Amino acid sequence: MICLLESVVKNFFVKDDSIINIASISGKLTELNGNAYSPSKAGVISLSALLAVEWAKYGIRVNALSPGPVMTPLQKKIYSTPDCSMPAIAAYP
Repeated sequence: MICLLESVVKNFFVKDDSIINIASISGKLTELNGNAYSPSKAGVISLSALLAVEWAKYGIRVNALSPGPVMTPLQKKIYSTPDCSMPAIAAYP
């Protein structure tokens, strides 16, 4: 896969381009019932870090943004249930 990505970067990007991947704070923190979501976001973060190192020689920056939850009324309702409480929720503003 890295060979394919390197071929893409050589043919489609130019020096000083930037790639921004959208991950999630769930990729860094363990989340209850995050069976596939958390590991997939961790993969986005890891791949972004790898590509940042690999593509620096081409002058291309790669970053991953990892936003946290937005406590909307629906989120508050979901996380207030006993079976879906998130221990780290207090850490979020």
